[in-house]
Amino acid sequence: MAEGPAYWTIDDVRPEAVSGAVKIWTAHEDGGAIAMAMVVRLVPRQRMKVCFIELLAAAEPGMGAFARFYDLALSELTAWARANGCSVIEATGLPRFAELSGWRSCATIWKEI
Repeated sequence: MAEGPAYWTIDDVRPEAVSGAVKIWTAHEDGGAIAMAMVVRLVPRQRMKVCFIELLAAAEPGMGAFARFYDLALSELTAWARANGCSVIEATGLPRFAELSGWRSCATIWKEI
């Protein structure tokens, strides 16, 4: 979370995860350490249900963990999202995430007020 907006912490995510409002997905290195994590929420829209990745973070800077775990993580998340009635996976992230195969990009902008 160091490279993106720093207004979200685990203390913000924990209550929603405990209540079931969001699901936390993690990918682990061989030694068991968390390499990357996603916080996802199922969002009903007017025409479809969306699996929204609210947070995508890695333990190391750069795209190393994403490159190692992307295919597996997306495969697992896609199966879960479909099983929960979603027809789209949407994410907000740093611009380089759009480089991952199969994604379309748009800008999400924010300003502290």
